[in-house]
Amino acid sequence: MTRSASNKNSTLRGAISEKGEDETEYAVVPWLEADTPSAWYLIGDTREILRSLPDNSVDLVLSSPPFFALRSYLPSDHKDKHREIGAEPTPADFIDTLLDVTEECARVLTSTGSLCLELGDIYSGSASSGGDYDKGGLKEVEAKSQQQEVNRNGNPVVHPETDRLAGSDKRPGYPLAKSLSLIPESFRWALVYGKNPFNGRETERWRVRNVVRWHKPNPPVKRFRRQI
Repeated sequence: MTRSASNKNSTLRGAISEKGEDETEYAVVPWLEADTPSAWYLIGDTREILRSLPDNSVDLVLSSPPFFALRSYLPSDHKDKHREIGAEPTPADFIDTLLDVTEECARVLTSTGSLCLELGDIYSGSASSGGDYDKGGLKEVEAKSQQQEVNRNGNPVVHPETDRLAGSDKRPGYPLAKSLSLIPESFRWALVYGKNPFNGRETERWRVRNVVRWHKPNPPVKRFRRQI
């Protein structure tokens, strides 16, 4: 790894690379003159990519991280499945993962930089939350709950990524069934007070300047009558 920078306007030269746990080379970044317009697409594990960036080199981080327990982006047999963000066993572990990412964001952001995150919540005891709806007016996991899938042998198909929240309210670390888990609020609390409210893990404090709510004045009709 090589890096040279004397100030924000200096020329950054060389290449930065980082190997993941599986020895995969994630990022090689050739740095250009600071005043040269350019765009770079760095594809890989966001934690590895962030570690490859120089200090004080980013003005804005804009991200919508995977929501907790709502999507499975990798197949169950993928070698990096254990690193998938959003697949943590509890809300506390999910907040820890987000703090790992924001700590690296703090390092790469300039003194005038900003971090903007879009983050949704879940209802405990089910795989329900805000998000995209299909043409039938139901989310994918809601549609699956109405009709049990079977394989070619007639046996029920199990979806561990979406079904694992069922009964989660009976496990330590989850709220009561049908209660919002307050994931966004817990994450903001951790940033403001420098501590994960679930387990006390400490982190650098941030200034939270704005909270923007996504307001849907005319949302699709939902089959869950207890939710507004």
